[in-house]
Amino acid sequence: MAEPSPSPNGDATGVERVENDLFKISLTEQNKANLFADALDRLACTHEEAEITLHNLQAWAPNVAKSFSQRTSSTIIQTPFRVICSKHPVENPIGTATEPTPQGTHPFDASFTIRQYLAISYSWHNSQWPATPHSAPAPGSIWPVGKRFAEAIVSERGHVREGIWMDQICINQENNSEKQLAIACMDVIYRTCRKLVVLLEDVELTEDEADLCRKYEAFAYKLDHRPQDTTEATLLISLHDKVAAARWWQRSWCFHEFVVGEPWSDKRHQTVHNTVFVIGLGKTKTLRVEWSTLHSILATVTLQLGHRNEHSQYLNPILAGFSNRTSPLMESRHPRAGALISSFMARFNAVCQTACTMPGDRQSVCINLIGIGLAYFRQHEPTEDEVYHLAVLLSLAAGEKVVLSFVNSEPLKVSGKLSRMNRSIAAADTTLDKFALGNIKGIHKVSADRLELDMMFFTGSFTGCSEEEINATYRIFPGAIKSTLPPLKTEAMRMPAFHGQFDSEFWSKLVLQLSHSEPSIRHAVSAISLIYRDVESSLQHPAGFVNANPEARKEWSFAIKSLSARIETHPNSTLVPLVCCLLFTCIEFLRGNAESSMIHIHSGFSILAPLRPNGEGSQDSTSGFLAQDLNDIEDYIVPMFSRLSVLCCLAGRVTPAIYAHSDEAESPHKDLDSARRRLFDISDTCIRFIRATGPKADAFQIGVEDLIEQAKLQTRLDAWHQRLEDLLQRMKTTGKPVNQNAVNILLVNYKAIYIWTGVCTTSQETATDSYRADLEELIHYAEQVIKPKKEMGSPQLLSFDVQLLGPLFYAALKCRHAAVRRRALELLRLAPRREGLWNAHHAYLTAKRVIELEEEHLDRHGLPDETSRLHGLPLPDDESRIYNVCELPFDFRKFDQSIVPSPTYPGTLEAMFQTKPWGLLGEFQTITEYIKL
Repeated sequence: MAEPSPSPNGDATGVERVENDLFKISLTEQNKANLFADALDRLACTHEEAEITLHNLQAWAPNVAKSFSQRTSSTIIQTPFRVICSKHPVENPIGTATEPTPQGTHPFDASFTIRQYLAISYSWHNSQWPATPHSAPAPGSIWPVGKRFAEAIVSERGHVREGIWMDQICINQENNSEKQLAIACMDVIYRTCRKLVVLLEDVELTEDEADLCRKYEAFAYKLDHRPQDTTEATLLISLHDKVAAARWWQRSWCFHEFVVGEPWSDKRHQTVHNTVFVIGLGKTKTLRVEWSTLHSILATVTLQLGHRNEHSQYLNPILAGFSNRTSPLMESRHPRAGALISSFMARFNAVCQTACTMPGDRQSVCINLIGIGLAYFRQHEPTEDEVYHLAVLLSLAAGEKVVLSFVNSEPLKVSGKLSRMNRSIAAADTTLDKFALGNIKGIHKVSADRLELDMMFFTGSFTGCSEEEINATYRIFPGAIKSTLPPLKTEAMRMPAFHGQFDSEFWSKLVLQLSHSEPSIRHAVSAISLIYRDVESSLQHPAGFVNANPEARKEWSFAIKSLSARIETHPNSTLVPLVCCLLFTCIEFLRGNAESSMIHIHSGFSILAPLRPNGEGSQDSTSGFLAQDLNDIEDYIVPMFSRLSVLCCLAGRVTPAIYAHSDEAESPHKDLDSARRRLFDISDTCIRFIRATGPKADAFQIGVEDLIEQAKLQTRLDAWHQRLEDLLQRMKTTGKPVNQNAVNILLVNYKAIYIWTGVCTTSQETATDSYRADLEELIHYAEQVIKPKKEMGSPQLLSFDVQLLGPLFYAALKCRHAAVRRRALELLRLAPRREGLWNAHHAYLTAKRVIELEEEHLDRHGLPDETSRLHGLPLPDDESRIYNVCELPFDFRKFDQSIVPSPTYPGTLEAMFQTKPWGLLGEFQTITEYIKL
């Protein structure tokens, strides 16, 4: 052993030669204090958190508390820390070049100070997992890995005096006390290392795959890079499958070593600190791949190629950047009593999704992931149930009350006996809410079979309420308080409000309930939330668009893959595919992709068709489906597709008709939702009739049968309106509150379809004059919803509903009276940015241009010029009207998937207008206008 120079505080640096050019260096306490300074400072910040947790644990379960102690700077500094150093010259030095040390000496200066080191992460070899035959350790070598991997480790050094830390070599494996102390230091060690080196010994790449890795170094931060050809795609998938199958991704300690190093941080994205993966190449070589490059490759296969296999579940949390689920990212570094901190159990659940040889290690890994100043010292190796029991107690002691609600079919077995505690039925839930540190009172004792706590007892049981009592409540509180389900507990899945005045139960009940059990729904909701944020940002961006969040595309890809897998395993289940069709349609609506949304809408109608047979059909087609699914489809899904059918017809995309049940047609409206559903059933029929009669009216070929059908439809609309009046009167009599905005929206749509049906059998554009009063009522009802004279916030980004845009656009186009149509135009400007396919910005500018063209002979006050006045033309006549807007203001522009455009994205809108300048009997003339957006 070489003699070290004495340190100023009396400690001595130990230097032991372990191989010809390798030395094992034992660091002094002063060296460790300097080296670990930042990590020790962070640990000290959790002193109060650790103190509160340990105090409660000692008070409630003193026997359990004996296994835990506070982890302080002294604990870390006094624990032996050794590194391996080599006198071999450095191949790729950082900073200035270093000279090889003379033969027989160690590579250190006089003070023997270690300033940086590499930390190695790998899977331990055992009889069940010997890695590959080409990774066996060399006989007599200190390295527990194959020679080529050992050489790769040494070559990663950035300086001749940079150390290497590898647990099997640097921890005394014969000293159990030192091993437990070292476990308590693991997070400090891996957080402080200059670079993490990961060994994937069970992966063997081909030369072609290695070349692909080198090629993708240029795309390290471009997750939207696409393979150039099928050969590259095949290689990518092969590479992905080999890497994903590595044992390293599935091990608890490997997961811990990667996470505590904070790979998401700015520091770790620098090349000098970026994690390096060393992978087998052939039989004698290795390939080094930086994490940024490997991440790009794996993400390209997952997102661009949509490829997943049975090992993807281990990759996904790491590829997703952990989403703050397994580390205290973005939390206060100084948690105090009452502060909100991330769930302890969520992080424990994340650890439980990986494998561990010794169950007790999971508790240590979890504590290190939390970053709390505690250490777990076991007297014996606990079982998996006992470790879960410890995790629950530790979480409860910190203040996490949710663990008291855990239930399951079987209790935990602690010390060989059944306990009072259960695992959560959602065993892998990593989305548990944050909790208030130490904010739990009234517990006196906790053990495996007993829980002593303060309780409150009520003198009477809960009773039901009569209808009379409920009505009395409505009179006192006319604005009824709506009950809502708890939201999904993940930051990325906060659902925006798309429902307007209706359909809230579809979004807040059905979708969220399915999200808990259906991965396809959960990922689709997450994608919607992320894209919604992008659209919000795009409205503030001067360019009118933002780069698409790659997480959204990944979530959407996962949703599609999960849905495909579900359809394969449950071919007779239609509820989830139908909900996915609606969610995918919503995504396309948000992105402004009308064409793509049509594909999802038509897919939904194809699924729905066998479930909604017409009068000649049979109900046998539904015999193989769950009754509850059919009820949910009838209650939630069919109404949504009924309104989408109206949208599609307006866009010229006719869908199969959704037939209403015959026994519903003549009965009173049950509520406003029932009234709305029936209105759109009638509207769908009316629009199909209008589309069929339009060409006949232009050719003056309307027959008696057309007029009879028109009269029948108007009679149905009149009957619907009378039943609405009856419903409102019943609600008023019983004291039930009325959602006036919902009523106004119904009346707006009723007036629009009533007027349109009434004028569809004539080609005269002046026919709407006889409905002027109805048009004014339509606009009045819309004004009650949009309230143009009041202070308004920003318009809603998207309504999935058919609400106001279509009727207002119709009123602005078809009404000849300047003041009335301008009221409609102003409401278009203030309406929601998008309603399904409708784009309010496009509708406003299109209607504005139509008005300008039709009123060229009017002055700025809406009065006719002298020539027009003398010829009796105070309003636009048939010769000056725009008969048809060939493209309605839907979002039919196409954008690159890498951007998310604003609804007001600048550009030019091509609009084609049809006029009859030579009178009703003349030919149509088409005018093409380019409207600046």
